[in-house]
Amino acid sequence: MNAALRSEIRKVLSIRSTYVIVGLLALITLIMNGWVMGYKHDQLDNTFVTELIRATFQGTSFLLGLIVLLHVTHEYRYSTIYYTMTLARSRTTIFFAKVLVATLIMFTGAALFMALGVASGLAGVAVSGDSLGTQSIAWSNLLTHGGMYVWGAGMYALIIGFILRSQVGAIVVYLFGASIAEQLLGLLLKSNAGYLPFKALEGTLMQVPVMGVFNPEKSMVIVLGWVVLAGTAAWLLFRHRDAN
Repeated sequence: MNAALRSEIRKVLSIRSTYVIVGLLALITLIMNGWVMGYKHDQLDNTFVTELIRATFQGTSFLLGLIVLLHVTHEYRYSTIYYTMTLARSRTTIFFAKVLVATLIMFTGAALFMALGVASGLAGVAVSGDSLGTQSIAWSNLLTHGGMYVWGAGMYALIIGFILRSQVGAIVVYLFGASIAEQLLGLLLKSNAGYLPFKALEGTLMQVPVMGVFNPEKSMVIVLGWVVLAGTAAWLLFRHRDAN
């Protein structure tokens, strides 16, 4: 497993799009947190830092997930998956090595951009000439709910990549297709739309009640259920399908 993990990490670091996405995320974070939320702030209250962190999670997680998705689909696009399968002891080892590396990508990226988001937001407030009062931050809830949101986005990307394997198709489904499909299904499910995977993911960071979205705790359980069920399906398909 250690050799497989090192191999997967090297693959992520060798993909040029990884650095492009990280640079884009840094720029987005600086603009949104530093300029929009910091310098151009509306009201500074004791939840300002909490909102900076929550906005960073929401604004960066899906692009971090895109790094995970590209990591999976690049091997199919360039047919290097054959070499990966030849060198590894089993396909299960490969699958779970990618799960662990995807988790590492999501949590490391979230921590880095959370730090950048808070720093840029505070700098923006300072440059504007205002100052913050004492902040009230519920760290346990914020990191638990935010952590599930970040990890869930990464796992959804990983699962979509493994099931579809087509890079273009997986990107379209992950960034657009699933959301559009859930909006249509939401019209039918109405108050039960929160059981849909991406609606549940949205609910993990929800602060005010919204029609069709459950509270964060219930949403977290639903996200975990989808990851386990869909992840098991992706693992079985990966084990038994041909590599091409």
